[in-house]
Amino acid sequence: MGTTVSLPYVILRRGLGAALLWSILALHASAQEAEIPFSAENHLSGYATWIEKPHSSKLIDFASFESWERKKISMAQLEELRRTWREATQRAEAQYQRFEKEPAALPLFLCRWNVEHHSFVRKIDFETRELGQRFVLVVQQPSRRTDAYVQSIVDRYAPLVERLEQTFVAEHAQRFGLERRADYSVYAILVLASEGDYLNFWKSEGRAGTHRFLRAHYQQQERLAVTYQEAFAPRAEREQAERTERHAFLHELVHALQHSYGPSKFDLPRGLWFNEGLAEYLALHLPETGSSLVPELRAEDALRTVLELQRKDRPHYLLSPISSLVAAGSLDLVVRAAARRALSLGVQPDGERFVSMALEAFYAQSTLWVCFLHRAYEGRHVKRLGDYVRRVSSGAASPQPFLDAFQGFELAGLEREFQQYLRSEAEKRKWEYVAPPAAPVASSAAGASSTAANASEEADASFDPASLACDADDERTRLALALREASEGRIGAARTALLALRSASDAAIRARAAREQARVLQFEGHRDALLKSLASGQKLLRWERGGEKLSGKVKAFADGAVTVLRGSSEVKLGLEEIPPHQWGQEFLRTKFAPASDGTIAWCLALGGQKDFEKHLPKSDAEIWKTDLSELLPLLSTAELAAFLDRAARTALPTGEAAGQSAIEELRRVLARTRGTPLHHAKCAALQGYTRELYGVIFDAQKSGLPGLHAQATAKDSGRWQLAYEFQSADELQDFVAVEYLEGRRAEMGKLAYSRAESKLEVKDGAWVGRGQLCYRHRLAFGPGTVVRYKFSLGGSGSQFPYFLIGLNDDGRESFLACLNHGYLEAIDLSAQHYQASDTEGDFVFGTTYEMELRCDAEGRFLAFRNGKEVARVVAGPRTAGGVFLFLHSEFPLRMQRFEIEGAPEPAALRALRRAWVDAEAKKLFG
Repeated sequence: MGTTVSLPYVILRRGLGAALLWSILALHASAQEAEIPFSAENHLSGYATWIEKPHSSKLIDFASFESWERKKISMAQLEELRRTWREATQRAEAQYQRFEKEPAALPLFLCRWNVEHHSFVRKIDFETRELGQRFVLVVQQPSRRTDAYVQSIVDRYAPLVERLEQTFVAEHAQRFGLERRADYSVYAILVLASEGDYLNFWKSEGRAGTHRFLRAHYQQQERLAVTYQEAFAPRAEREQAERTERHAFLHELVHALQHSYGPSKFDLPRGLWFNEGLAEYLALHLPETGSSLVPELRAEDALRTVLELQRKDRPHYLLSPISSLVAAGSLDLVVRAAARRALSLGVQPDGERFVSMALEAFYAQSTLWVCFLHRAYEGRHVKRLGDYVRRVSSGAASPQPFLDAFQGFELAGLEREFQQYLRSEAEKRKWEYVAPPAAPVASSAAGASSTAANASEEADASFDPASLACDADDERTRLALALREASEGRIGAARTALLALRSASDAAIRARAAREQARVLQFEGHRDALLKSLASGQKLLRWERGGEKLSGKVKAFADGAVTVLRGSSEVKLGLEEIPPHQWGQEFLRTKFAPASDGTIAWCLALGGQKDFEKHLPKSDAEIWKTDLSELLPLLSTAELAAFLDRAARTALPTGEAAGQSAIEELRRVLARTRGTPLHHAKCAALQGYTRELYGVIFDAQKSGLPGLHAQATAKDSGRWQLAYEFQSADELQDFVAVEYLEGRRAEMGKLAYSRAESKLEVKDGAWVGRGQLCYRHRLAFGPGTVVRYKFSLGGSGSQFPYFLIGLNDDGRESFLACLNHGYLEAIDLSAQHYQASDTEGDFVFGTTYEMELRCDAEGRFLAFRNGKEVARVVAGPRTAGGVFLFLHSEFPLRMQRFEIEGAPEPAALRALRRAWVDAEAKKLFG
């Protein structure tokens, strides 16, 4: 039997103690403010449990705290803390009672309260207006305050936001079958008084990058749209300023609406280009009367921008093909991708102006693509677009949803239709249409995944298939290709290529081309003479085809073809069907052997037969020997050159089988051509091509994730189930040892095992570890991650065991975690969110427990033990991140099964993809 152990001191230390400290910290900070916010600040996400009346009498005992910040607390200070706590809880309880009577008022209150208590907003002069039951408008008063200023903005925009929501619901949500999130139905917009205030807002957020080049933005974590207007612009500029600000206002409101139909209360749909393009598409329904929206789309600025950039003398490198556009994950990556394209053309990106231009191009393209997919060709693509929208709205990460939605439709064809749409729109306005200088890089929807999946952080730097092509002035390679034509029987093509090399710049190449041309002519003369001789006596001709040895009597030879009798049937052979080395064997067999001119030796050498030296002519023997000895490396060069030329002109293969086949062909070619001068010259391009092929294989995987050792099963919407049964030590390679939560280790006390003595190993079908360990899974996961595991703790030790299974970890000590077998914590340091569950109950050593950790639709973090719910807490902002195991125990932990189910984050998948591709390419190239 096992031993039963209670954990009261663990709970006191980790749960109640943390809750007390958080509460007093909030009160201590609040006492510094003129207005003390009620304690619900830390409980808003679970507002149904704001007020727990036992708090003041059972959980909070201020007298037990004798010091704070290492300073003695007097009785007067303790009494003041008690008074502050009572007032705060009374206020919170009053609010809660109000919301019990008026539930619809709660979301509006939460939205307003969050905006007004934003760290930047609290420092400015502002007014708040509630527009019905769904909108909160916060307007900064300008330095020259006027009573009518805020009201003028309200009067101007109140009807617009109502009408825009109706348009969004009708043209987007209902059209594509989307459902509004129940936990997000109120929107907040902050209108600042100047561009300077807008930039100061970003500085207060501690952010940099592309945001400062925008006119407005939406912060999904805070659920806040932010824009600005110049309150006192000159009269001549005021109308345009108001028009611009109104556009930005509507644009950001679209993002708020998108958020309310998004995959989670903290995330927008995962398609940046579509989010921005749709926001522009709807915001460009310009108001004519102040209360209505004209249905005609007006995107002249976007159209003008794209047409201008398509001119040859303009920076067309700012434009992206659709495969890269749909893969862009952030505005920063959009700029970086444009910078890489510019550098590839020898253009140096010129600082802030380049950033502004890149963003303008991105917004213009996104707008026009959304217009095109919504409207062009009588809605031909609306069904596919709806499929894409539903996928990203459910949390799937671009670009795969786009590729899936447009599966079977060539992206190159889509690009062509898009250009036709731009042409028609330009002609309507009597503008000049300018086609792009080169067709955008695109491929079929099924085969574009390699390009598209990489078009974010790394991939837009991108491998260019043209880099495989041999240089036109590489005369040695051209000579090798001419000889390859001859070796494969294409004598006419060989003769033409050799004739062109008679004018080569290299004298040695010219001389060699002349000699080879003469040998080709000699060979043709002897071949034709042999055929005439065989035809005159209807003698036997032998040849090979596909490894099969064939023969037949020559009936006739005329017009470059041979008629052969095989039994009672006639077979007509083209002369190019029999390569020179087979003709050489025929010359020997029939004793039609012009040995004196070296034709037989030349034929055999072209076929790679090393016994050619026995048939060298006596005259010019050294020249013949040198030339024919060089044939093998030249033909190797030609084989590689032909492969490179074909790969440069052919689209990447599609699908896993085709990708594997291409890799095997490349492997065979490299085995025969490694070390040649052309191989050295094209090694970098070949490595890039190899990575692309392995990328195709990775992207096409349905039965697993290359690079991982889990039993991987694909689920819907980009989700995977990764199961570890710990039958092989290789499974540990999916977890990385890290030093983490060292502060917690210090609290837990010293162990008998040092860090060096601590170990984790696969043993007897389980993951066994003891000591001081922390391992993180190589992948991070998006919203909806579920972790299941089966474990037991046995053995002995002086310190009580402590281990955490964490998920949604940000790597900076914010996470959701389960201690031992049921005590839960939800921590987000940046949001000052902390919740812990009650005591986890008794624990039996040697007993096997099956655990499941997950978040539900209401944002609660739940723990199930042996199929029964044992704990729950409010998850807070932690919706995505890493999975880790933290162990601090002298008792051995035996993990018999560990399972993760979730959607790997795009950045994590890219990292896994890149690591696997690099490892496989290294095997090929060393």
